[in-house]
Amino acid sequence: MYAEEKKQDDRVKRTAFVTDACTGCGGAPVCLVFCRYGALELMPDDENYPFGKMVVNRRLCRGCGLCIAGGNNGVRLTGCPWGAIRMTRNFVDKGGV
Repeated sequence: MYAEEKKQDDRVKRTAFVTDACTGCGGAPVCLVFCRYGALELMPDDENYPFGKMVVNRRLCRGCGLCIAGGNNGVRLTGCPWGAIRMTRNFVDKGGV
């Protein structure tokens, strides 16, 4: 495969990453409201009961960033109130991950 063909087949993709600072917003996660792709799920966190922790389904995440900033009707969030979600860059081949 030539370099030009490989460049077209491969791409860089952003994916949400949830840090240990996530508390699941006390059971009402803000990020979940803005994810259009169903890529976030609230999971129980036994070590920090009654809080949960968000988990990202990397197959569903499109890297749009709406989970960290966005809003309806012109309202703009500054991101996760705990700063617990970051966008990371992932190298993904044409088969995806």
